[in-house]
Amino acid sequence: MGNGLAQGAVTMASPKEALSPILFLIFTTDASHRIHIPVKVFQYADDIGLLYTHKDPEVAANTLKAVANNFAEIMIQKGIPLSPPKSKLMIFSNR
Repeated sequence: MGNGLAQGAVTMASPKEALSPILFLIFTTDASHRIHIPVKVFQYADDIGLLYTHKDPEVAANTLKAVANNFAEIMIQKGIPLSPPKSKLMIFSNR
């Protein structure tokens, strides 16, 4: 394995592998502080969620796409490329 966490590391019984999600969180936490747009970053194990709200869904979508691309670049710089097939952009609107 070159980058990232071993699949299932969160549920493994081995203490060494159980630490890997914690180390991932510590290693990646500063990435959320490098985003200058008011986006909320949620992390659990090796999952990352970005949340941005705006009254105009198009503005929200465009902003979130830009932030996601910026975040992906930061993660690449850290040696942890994100997986595009596992990545989703969802827009929720009451319009």
